[in-house]
Amino acid sequence: IGFSAKACTSSALWAVTAATVAHEAPQEIADYIILITKANLRWPQALAVNVFAAVPSVVGALISYSVNVSDNVQGFFLAMGGGVYVFVAVTELAPSILEIRTPMVMSSMTRLLVFAIGATLIGLVLLSDSHCDGMSDGDAAAGDAHAGHVH
Repeated sequence: IGFSAKACTSSALWAVTAATVAHEAPQEIADYIILITKANLRWPQALAVNVFAAVPSVVGALISYSVNVSDNVQGFFLAMGGGVYVFVAVTELAPSILEIRTPMVMSSMTRLLVFAIGATLIGLVLLSDSHCDGMSDGDAAAGDAHAGHVH
């Protein structure tokens, strides 16, 4: 979100923010439920742990927004962040989806469908890709969106 706020149009920033919230909200609710039911924390403790675990993400967004780095460095961190999602999907989620047992087939198919919906939503966001080339909304209207970088 930090790099998007600095280098993208406001519409791209809102798309990135919406995708992040859509991912994080259910994840944080699930984490909270697990902390209460499995870790036997009281709700104030679970809430505090959840908030404490989220603080580094906010700090990282603020740092990424405030530092001046090259496009290559930004690309590296964005690719690394995307790679984390791919790693989690492949190592943690895919084995449970691919586990085919007769009573589990419907459960596996449901997980696969939800994954496909998520991948489709990400693809829809990419259809409106504005390359996030450092132009503000006003600059994008005034000039060529592809100026300044080679395709």
